[in-house]
Amino acid sequence: FGSKTTSAIAYGIKLTQQLKATTSISTGFRSPTLDQIYSSYGSLSLKPETSQNKDIGLQYKTQDSFFRAVIYRNQFKNLISSMPVTYVYYNVNVATLKGITLSGNQKIGSYQLRGSYDVLNAKDGENRALNLRAQHAATFGIDKTIDEWKFGAEWIGVGHRFDNAANITPLAAYALVNSVASYQINSDYKAVFRLN
Repeated sequence: FGSKTTSAIAYGIKLTQQLKATTSISTGFRSPTLDQIYSSYGSLSLKPETSQNKDIGLQYKTQDSFFRAVIYRNQFKNLISSMPVTYVYYNVNVATLKGITLSGNQKIGSYQLRGSYDVLNAKDGENRALNLRAQHAATFGIDKTIDEWKFGAEWIGVGHRFDNAANITPLAAYALVNSVASYQINSDYKAVFRLN
């Protein structure tokens, strides 16, 4: 696909010792992978994806707490997506993703609480919802550290979304509950056990 120049500029300013405002503007480029072009689901007509991304955020940080809110708007040309049922890759001519992400973590003794909530408005050039992208998603987790061991549990909730670009086939919301344990063997190695 030849060469492509991308750019980014970001700035952050401390409002107080704990509060910081951030903003960034960037451009993006993604060429299709070999799988997206040559596999049984691939398409030789796929074009590279380009984007322009803007965000503004506010974050609060102390020794035991971190909270962040980010509002973003990403505009795409030739967004790489896949069709329902056949899973064949194709380009969405024009797409806009805008939304807000709230995230944070809080340490309480030997416990670490973490969570996030996303609201997404993802539309194509005809104002239809992009397929397989939920408008709402949330996570909540708790971790506990005991010496070299770390134990955790998490809940992930994903709202309804559409299976197809025509917005005819809805997919129901779902939730997952996961558990994870890890052991720090030394400064270079860690063993991780996960059940989803």
